[in-house]
Amino acid sequence: MYLEASLPAVLEKLQGARVKSRFYCVWVPGIPGFIERYPELTEGLIWTTLVGNSGNYFGTRFRRAFEAEYGSDPGIGSAAIHSDMIALLKRAWSQAHHSTHADDLVATLQEVQFQGVTGSFHFENGRRKALCYPFDTDDPTIGQPCLTFVIATGRSKPLDI
Repeated sequence: MYLEASLPAVLEKLQGARVKSRFYCVWVPGIPGFIERYPELTEGLIWTTLVGNSGNYFGTRFRRAFEAEYGSDPGIGSAAIHSDMIALLKRAWSQAHHSTHADDLVATLQEVQFQGVTGSFHFENGRRKALCYPFDTDDPTIGQPCLTFVIATGRSKPLDI
């Protein structure tokens, strides 16, 4: 699910039906403040993101800079991936000699290797998406990590799977 309103609606229906299962979703719980807005619905929720701030050196620097600039937590996903997308496109456009032809930029993206806040971007495989580690590649140096969390005591905590 990518829209915040969708996930609480589904969780409320399941809770109302007294379904006693673990629930798994993608991305939405990483939205800043989501867990705080829905504490009774999110406890025990398992979720993943392929584009999250991994908390590595680059992620930690990004989080500190974001908090210093905006006075708030950037969350796990959106701010970091959007920062990476801008930086990646900026680098590719520069390497394409600022061409105004989309095909030049796409061709350059196939060659660019970029280490961002959310991980490594490597498009040499001919696909138009970054590789995901461990699903698309077994090499973590060229793939973005699949981050899995469980919400426990009101916080997303990394789940070692």
